[in-house]
Amino acid sequence: MEKEKGVDMEISKKKGLIFNIQRYSLNDGSGIRTIVFFKGCPLRCPWCSNPESQRMKPEKMKDAQREKFTLVGEEKTVEEIITEVLK
Repeated sequence: MEKEKGVDMEISKKKGLIFNIQRYSLNDGSGIRTIVFFKGCPLRCPWCSNPESQRMKPEKMKDAQREKFTLVGEEKTVEEIITEVLK
């Protein structure tokens, strides 16, 4: 396996369906963190805070503040996610 800067290059090309990238999160523990939310959770917990993330395909959602629809769920590689998080 080829490695670059400690990252397995095969893994960096894998793709996932991203629901949201949340910066400066203070929930779920001490410290500030960036959270990457993936779409396609199979658990269907009754208390789920993000039920729109459960389906394994992009979906249109209405943005209540802007009164328009946006597409939620974008396929990105691990490499693209890391680049986005480090911005």
